[in-house]
Amino acid sequence: MFGASELRLRSLNPSAAEFSSKVVASVSTERIRRDIEILSRPRSRISHDDMHFCEDYIERQLTEAGWRVRRQAIEYSNVSIVVGVNNGRAFREVRQSVTGTNLIAQLDDDDDMDGATIVGAHFDTVTGSPGADDNGSGIAAILELARVLKGALRIPKVRLIAFDLEEVGLLGSQAIVAASAPGAG
Repeated sequence: MFGASELRLRSLNPSAAEFSSKVVASVSTERIRRDIEILSRPRSRISHDDMHFCEDYIERQLTEAGWRVRRQAIEYSNVSIVVGVNNGRAFREVRQSVTGTNLIAQLDDDDDMDGATIVGAHFDTVTGSPGADDNGSGIAAILELARVLKGALRIPKVRLIAFDLEEVGLLGSQAIVAASAPGAG
């Protein structure tokens, strides 16, 4: 499974290769599978209960792994969302206001995103989809990365971001970019 990455590790300097090997060795497929199973439920701003459950689960897992989590509230007006699908045809509604929350995890106390390595995945789904592959697997990978990096003594400035409102037009990632722009905030 990790054959290609093992090959690349050999080309790193010895300390980086050792660190990378330890990280890869500590990955748990059981934890990843559990996260995907827990997150596999429709998660859209139409199915609020499941969305809030998953949002809280992601935040709790990141916090338990030793990361500080910030919530970025996001709001957009006049957003077209899929509210149902019938025979492969999507039915849309324009919502006057759509709110969501990006979860930003970090190990350091510097809230500035400048120079940070960002690893992200979105946790919302299209209406009615359990979202195991799109993008529960990406969120599970972020949670596992948080767990395996928590014991690292020195890692570069990293931000793990669980984006919201991606299925309605990449709105969560747009909010991160806007907040990180020069002069923002």
